[in-house]
Formats: sequence, structure tokens, C-alpha cells
Amino acid sequence: MRRTILSLFITTLTMMELLSTPQINYRVSFPEPHTHYAEVLMHITGFREQVLDIRMPSWTPGSYLLREFAKSVEQVSAMADGKKVAYVRNDKNTWQFPVKGVKSLTVSYKVYAFEWSVRTSFIDADMAFLHQTSVFMMAEQLKNAPGTLEVQLPKNWKQVHVALPQARGNAETTANSHVFSFENYDALADAPLIAGNYQSADFQVQGIPHTVAVVGPGNQDMPAFVRDLKAICDTTTGIFGQHPSKSYLFIVLNTEAGGGGLEHANSCTVMMPRWQWNNPTRYKQFLGLCGHEYLHLWNVKRIRPEALGPFDYSKENHTDMLWVAEGITSYYDELILRRAGFYTREVYLDKMAAAINDLEQRPGRFYQTLAESSHDAWIREYRPNENSRNTTISYYGKGQVLAFLLDAMITSRTSGARNLDDVMKGLWNLYLNRPERGFSNAEFYAMLDAVGGAGLGAEIRSLVESTETPDYKAILAKAGMDATNPGKTETTLGISTALENGRLLVKYVERDLPGWKGGLNVNDELIAVDGRRTGNSLDEVNRLLTANQQIQVLVSRSGMIRTLTLNPETVTRAAWKLEAQSAPAVQNILNILLD
Repeated sequence: MRRTILSLFITTLTMMELLSTPQINYRVSFPEPHTHYAEVLMHITGFREQVLDIRMPSWTPGSYLLREFAKSVEQVSAMADGKKVAYVRNDKNTWQFPVKGVKSLTVSYKVYAFEWSVRTSFIDADMAFLHQTSVFMMAEQLKNAPGTLEVQLPKNWKQVHVALPQARGNAETTANSHVFSFENYDALADAPLIAGNYQSADFQVQGIPHTVAVVGPGNQDMPAFVRDLKAICDTTTGIFGQHPSKSYLFIVLNTEAGGGGLEHANSCTVMMPRWQWNNPTRYKQFLGLCGHEYLHLWNVKRIRPEALGPFDYSKENHTDMLWVAEGITSYYDELILRRAGFYTREVYLDKMAAAINDLEQRPGRFYQTLAESSHDAWIREYRPNENSRNTTISYYGKGQVLAFLLDAMITSRTSGARNLDDVMKGLWNLYLNRPERGFSNAEFYAMLDAVGGAGLGAEIRSLVESTETPDYKAILAKAGMDATNPGKTETTLGISTALENGRLLVKYVERDLPGWKGGLNVNDELIAVDGRRTGNSLDEVNRLLTANQQIQVLVSRSGMIRTLTLNPETVTRAAWKLEAQSAPAVQNILNILLD
């Protein structure tokens, strides 16, 4: 009898604990989508805190800039156990509610969403793209609480896609209401949502269901795109041999201008110019973008530097290893296209040579290391100015080049037995053994030693933490490639220009070249050189130049006319070329590297 009573008591306590487990249920609706507003209701139960901080994130993972999403929040109100409750504002993005003795808190607010990008939200009469960190607040003390997301669609909208499971037993509350579940706020934040009327298709990769939703008018050939996208996904998954998702969603936004992509735990968002699908060059670039975001499924969303998860959504999360997260992924952009058959060897090598030249033609390579570029992403990468090329490099661009060299070094050091794939597989296994945290710097460089031999980690770290120029010729020769740099000679002022409203304006002045030395400023209007009109392009200006022959340049600066004395110089730009060697001794190494 005592055992039965004790068992009943324990069962009752367990049920009470389950019933009191915190849960957060969101509902989002679009009563007047043409006004660009989302209305959000946030219902919280099962908590025991005396105060709840309801906080809007300040940034979104994958895009390293404080975007201050709270700026778009308005009309915040709340009910505690059915009674209106006031809040306190202690900082820029937090609404603090007293909830002592309260069983439930319901917070409602509106979000204005009319910023067209992959990292923000956009709502109009036809569709809603919700980037979750810019729409849904979090209960700071309950970040790990599970919950549901109910999406109420306008009557004329028929579709909604989000990389979250449908709520069990409640797939559709009504014909236009869809309910999904999430295990914690991180899962919700990492699942962008698309709603409206659009074209979609399904395919599978290793038995994993994939959906692609193409939103907005465009000239896409959907069957061909799905076929090519599947080839990209199959090739990428083959690197690791194991898919991390139960399902995957591509959200493709057709756009008039602009582009970009952003990765998520089980989905991505990518932009494509709506009328460029039949442009072969632009289409392959877009496939490369899709491959980039897809590879992030492994590299970044799971394999990641320590700072990149769990996240602090209110402030910067610094790491000097973004070059691994983005640079290595950028390297695989082109490699996956080569392996999937979209590029010939010659085209692929031209792409790698172009990446090297872009880096070597950037003055900032002498002033910023790859580690510094990664760390300073929050204040530099997403906030470039007219002097950025003179002072910075991109962890995407230099990271891609270093990954190419690293792949070549591993492949040649091991005589083709291993390559960069083996590093990624090793990091993947490291993640699987302890998914709760990312890798440390020491663990990453130790992995390079384990795969490529002792000393490789230190050699790569030296290139990451200094501004030294890699020995391209020697490194690539060992991997079966001839690297030559005949250079490209030009007589120049060291400036770039743009024609705006009939005015030829200076847009960039390169460090230590004639324009810089002679005092040209960004936004100067070029009017004449030695008494002759400059015309409408920089080419017309350059035709008036002779090396080491002093010129007088007439400019308008802030409406005031002035004459500057400049001395054009002849400079030689990097013009690296890569070709496959024919020697049998390196053919196997090259085959492994490129195929």
C-alpha cells in the first residue's frame, strides 16, 4: 500500500512539473499586409520567475552587424493572468515585466517590416518574408523553453514554408492558420519563414526531403533548376557522407536588384535577379551561392568557432576564425561547381586565379591580417567606406585563397592521400562528439597537423596572423599547377570613378598612388585635365595621361573649383595565371585536388 501511495505521489509531482514547464507560443498575423506590418502575440506559461525580460535581438547569426531590430517594434502591451500589466524599459531592446505569482503572460506588439534583404524582414500585399530575429522577441530567462508558432495568413495567401516541424496533431488550425513547433528560441530564430503565393518543388538528397520555394516573378526554368540544385546538394553532402537535417528548405527571393544569401540550421535564403536565370554566367554564380549556403549546414551551423553558438543576441560575438566559417566555405563554392560538372578544369583554375588577383590588387592586404578581418567584421565588413580597400581585406576573399592553398598543401604533402575534405570530416566528427560547443583555435590548427602533417597548422596560422604574401608559385607547383604572374602594366592616377547625373565623380583613391599623393578626394568631380574636358568615363581620363609627365587636374569639390597638380605613374598589377602541369608525377595529386 505504501509503495502504491508513494508511486502515485511521485507520478503526481512529475505531472505537475510537466504542466509547469515553461512554454512560449507565438502567433503572427498580417491583417493589412500592404501596410508592411506583422502583428505578434507571445503567450508565456509555466514560468516561476518574478520578472521576465522580453527582449528583441540586436543582430542575426550569419550577418555580423548590430542591426537593432527593436527600432521596428511598436505598440507593445501585455496581460498578466488576463489583467493589463505595465513594463519598464531599462535598455534599448528590453521590455521588463513584473510577473511574481503570475501564471501566464501575453505580450502583443507590431513589427514594421519593409527592408528587402536576406537578413531582414519584408511584408507587402503579395508575400511575407520573416527573418525571425527581426520579428519575434525572446523571453531572456526562458531561452531554452519550447513552444509553437502559429501563422495566420490573409485569405488570398495559400502557402507558408518554414524549416520547423508542424505541431503534432495540429497541422492546420484553420484553412489559413498553420502551426509549427520549436524546441527553444535558437531553433525559432534560425528558421526564416516565407508566406504568400509562389512556386515550389521537392526533391531528395540521401533520402532527406528538400523543398525549394521561388518567390516572385522571374524567368526561372524550375525543373532545370531543381535538377541542378540537387546535383549541388548531392556533391556537397558527399564531402561529409552524412546529412545533418531531417528536412531542408531553400527560400529563393527573385529580386530586381541586389543579391546575397544567409545560412540557417535547416534552411537558407538566397536572392537571384528575377530576369537573369537564362544568363549562363549569372546562373552558375547563383548555383555557387546556393552551394555556399548549403555547405554552411555543416561548416558554421554545426562545425563552428567557439563564439558562434550558443549566441548572445544582444551584443557582438567576436571570433578571429570567421575566415574558416566563410572563407573555407567560399572556396568550396567553386570547387563544388567543378566537382558537379558545371566548370571545366580551365574555368575553375581561372576562378582561383581571379581570387588571388583580387586579393593581391588590394592595398589593405598590407595593413590587416586575416585574423583581424575576422574579429573586426562587426565594425568593418558590413560598414565599408571609401577607404576600406586601402585598410582592410575580406575574410571571405583571403579566406578563400588561403583555403585553396591549404587544400593544395595537404594534397601534395600526403601525395594525394588526403585533402581539405579530410579536415572538414575531422571537424565534423569533433562536432558530433560534443555538439554543445564549437572548436577552439588550438583544436583547428591541431586538426591541420593531424591531416596534413606536423607543422602545417603553424604554417597556416602564420599566414592568418600576419600580412605576409604566400609563396603561390612554390605551393601550387607541388600540387601540379604552374602559377605565373606576368603582371598587368598601366599608367594611372590610382582612382576609380562613377558617372552620376552627368558628373564624373571620384569614388576611390588608392593609397600611395598619384591621386592619393596629389590630394584628390572621394566625391571630387573631374572636369578637365590640362585644359581638356575629361569626358564621361575614367578611360577618357586615362587616355590623357603620360607616365611621369605632370598634369593639372580641374575639379569641383563641394561646389568650389580648384586645380590639383598630379604626377601619373606606371604601375604593375598582379595578374596571376594558373595552369595544370602535365608531368605524370603530379597528375594524381591534381586529379584529387580538382575532381
